Amino acid sequence: MEDLQYVGFWSRFWASVVDIIILMMLIYPLFYLMYGSAFLERASDFTLVNNLINYLLPFIAVIILWRSRGATPGKMLIKATIVDAESLSEPSTKQLVIRYFAYILSAIPLFLGYFWAGWDKKKQTWHDKLAHTVVIQPRKVKKSKGTGSYLAVGVGIFAIVAFGMLVILGVMLQSGMMPDGDLYDLKKLPPKVVTSLKQKYILREDEVLRYYQSESIFSFTNSGVLFTDKAIRYFETDDKDELLEWNFPLKDIAKLTLDVQKYLLDIEIVTMTVYNEEGEADFIIGLTPKKNRGKAFKTDLMKRWHNAKK
Repeated sequence: MEDLQYVGFWSRFWASVVDIIILMMLIYPLFYLMYGSAFLERASDFTLVNNLINYLLPFIAVIILWRSRGATPGKMLIKATIVDAESLSEPSTKQLVIRYFAYILSAIPLFLGYFWAGWDKKKQTWHDKLAHTVVIQPRKVKKSKGTGSYLAVGVGIFAIVAFGMLVILGVMLQSGMMPDGDLYDLKKLPPKVVTSLKQKYILREDEVLRYYQSESIFSFTNSGVLFTDKAIRYFETDDKDELLEWNFPLKDIAKLTLDVQKYLLDIEIVTMTVYNEEGEADFIIGLTPKKNRGKAFKTDLMKRWHNAKK
């Protein structure tokens, strides 16, 4: 142990924060693709897919990292490694599995099992004691006055800020302040968005909006495609903040095709193609309706197009 030291509570705390943020950054996009703006509330639903993402995948990932690298990314940043408490050698898979599930016992009494590392002589948490493991790092990490510890603190602060931004982003998505990638119908679209579309003259006063999908990540009205009772209209804003618009009146569309494809995790993509009289594709775009509404959207749009052609 001359060249090694046990890793204390605060270093392990910041390393855990980094691990949690990385995990959230991997998991949140999956839930967002599945549930759209409701992903924060739907992620905790007790379903098979949710349980796989919330519990099985993290377990597999952590055990693989512990077996192959002796640490998760947060601990790697501070050069910490999980080892057997007696031999200081690589722990067995059985020890690692016990350690993982013992997290629950460490957390139950107000996280006392985690705080135990703050005063234990070997800096062991309860899950370390149950698995007969310790967390060690090279002693030079402490002596280098900042290289390792400052990096861990810096990354930890960055991780907290990133997590806060993710929470804010989730709230903004859920409250309707930002588009969630859905193909909105008029009932779901925030009224202020309809007003903004009219103010920009993207939506005509004599038209009824049926569906709308924004292509911008942070704005409803920077670019998107809308479907009215009279036309399909695509618009975008250029670098000079000028509006560019492509208008396709339903009665003038020679041919309209919609291909609905369903992928894993209930992801649905509708590929829409607008053809001119020469049989050329004037406009192609992919739409992403949530909650398996692709077929209903296709039926409705094709019906309105056929009626307009009469």
